Amino acid sequence: MRDNSVTYSGKLGDELSVRVPGVMVEVDGQPAPGLELCEVVLRSGPWLNEACFRVQPYMSGARVRLEDIFQLSQPGRRIVARLAGISGASRGRVPSWPLFAGVITRTLGRLRGDGEDLAMTAVDELTYHNRGIRIEDMRIRGDDGTQFIKMNDIIFNPGGKGNRSRSRVRCHHNDYFVFELGDGQGCSWNAAQAIGYIVGEYLTWMCDISVTVPALEPILTDTLLRDVEITGLNPIAAIERICQRCDLRFALKHIPVADHAVKSVLIFYQRGQGRKIQIYHQPAGEQLEASQTNLVQAQLNTDTAGKSLQLTGRGSIKRFESTFELVEGWDQSLEASDYNLYSAATNDDFVRYRDVFRKFVLNEAGDYEGVPFHQGPAYDLSVVLGTIDYARRRRRFYPCLSRNASGESFCYYVEVSYNGGTTWQIYEGAFNILLNECGIYLSSNQLDGRTWIAICKDKLRFRITACIDGDEALEAKLHDGPIRCARPLESIVIHAGDDYQYRRVTGGSIFRQNRDMETALADEIDDSGNLRRFLREHLARLRQEEMAGILELNFLRPDISPGDIVKEIRGRDIDFGRLGGSSEFLPQVEQVELKLGEEWITRLTFGG
Repeated sequence: MRDNSVTYSGKLGDELSVRVPGVMVEVDGQPAPGLELCEVVLRSGPWLNEACFRVQPYMSGARVRLEDIFQLSQPGRRIVARLAGISGASRGRVPSWPLFAGVITRTLGRLRGDGEDLAMTAVDELTYHNRGIRIEDMRIRGDDGTQFIKMNDIIFNPGGKGNRSRSRVRCHHNDYFVFELGDGQGCSWNAAQAIGYIVGEYLTWMCDISVTVPALEPILTDTLLRDVEITGLNPIAAIERICQRCDLRFALKHIPVADHAVKSVLIFYQRGQGRKIQIYHQPAGEQLEASQTNLVQAQLNTDTAGKSLQLTGRGSIKRFESTFELVEGWDQSLEASDYNLYSAATNDDFVRYRDVFRKFVLNEAGDYEGVPFHQGPAYDLSVVLGTIDYARRRRRFYPCLSRNASGESFCYYVEVSYNGGTTWQIYEGAFNILLNECGIYLSSNQLDGRTWIAICKDKLRFRITACIDGDEALEAKLHDGPIRCARPLESIVIHAGDDYQYRRVTGGSIFRQNRDMETALADEIDDSGNLRRFLREHLARLRQEEMAGILELNFLRPDISPGDIVKEIRGRDIDFGRLGGSSEFLPQVEQVELKLGEEWITRLTFGG
């Protein structure tokens, strides 16, 4: 029968120790018996894993020379450390579990009168190969495959407009999406596709690495990115920037694969969600039982103060599309029947008359209400903005959200009526959009004959379909406890900017009214749900940061990794959900330290 026992030794009720065969170290695939693993640190990104090794050839009685080990441990060599299994060998191999796989970065040898020693530092392969790489080029899809071009701005979905290829391409023995530069040709990147591009383009060809996103694919797929620039970043920093947009974390795990090899896997996890690990500690005074105690010592700090948190998240200013009829924006005392007055080519004093019959405005601030304009009260924006509580101030027009059948914006859709507004048609003359108020300026050298006839008959009218910005930003609120009682309340306002937007085509737009006009899907968006999710994730982060601690476990636990969750300490009635005020905000491991000194322990750090 296969041996399935573990032998524990030590002073009963006082100390814990576990007898294990040891750690096997290899350099470039060759055994290195003179090297001893001292410590492994596993972190969540962007700073990942590192390890420390040492050798004391003569003080430890090892029959190796310092110069031999020094030659073997030169920086740049791959080093792997495995924890040997307890049960017997299988087919000539000892069962093992990888503790670390990386590349040597630093070696320090010392010779002294009483002996000699050597210390080494190694980092994971991803960190090592990532150093010195800067993202300055983008792979784009072309007619004959793909090409790699240098770009000043490498941005996922700039301005919210998709620039992803419609299908995956084959590069570096991987299939992933690339960039599409054609106007209106690209699709929108989501977080999973953007991470896949960076990993496929920059990481997988450098080292043996794969990516896993356990149970998060739906979340990543639904998380569309907007204006995520990665120009000049290294690949890990670029992944970190994407993860910040969807509140993801990532870490690197070392796992065994076929032929006794070790592979590095980049894992992603969501804050507050992860594998729950079990921590045990018997009450003081009980006889020590190894099966009921794996906690050596703990340091816990909670800072919730029994308060409620209220978060207010604010995105960008809301934008609305509508059709606006414009009014005359000039001094009416300058009107005359002399056609030549209103052209720079025929009037040396044109500056005085430059606005007459050319400037048409919305009058949103009421600037044209009185003398000498006589255009009546300010334009009522309450229907467009959806509220009567808005500032009567100058604004400006922005391009349409509505798109034509080819998927392109109608931009500034200006129409003219030559019969006092009875019928409308697209204005084909030159015009400029005013930047300091809502309006247009007819910029042709001379007014055309049809326009001048309509002016003489007082029948010239203009309208524009465009967007204006309101006064209110997209906003969401979230709290995790009572807010109108004696319990302390802390309010936090988070300005998320353009990451969360609101754009809507109102019923006043001709593109909403005219069902016969052939149009594509408008560029509308409502990030209210995403903003609320962001607040929830931010709240979880704040609650986790309020609960910091260090847990030290006896023996080595290479199965624990950043992202794992500590729910409670069994046997001591310590429930972290109860301490933090909610079972939703449990402490999450941020760093794992495997220490292999005189006492083999695993130190977990969370929060803070």
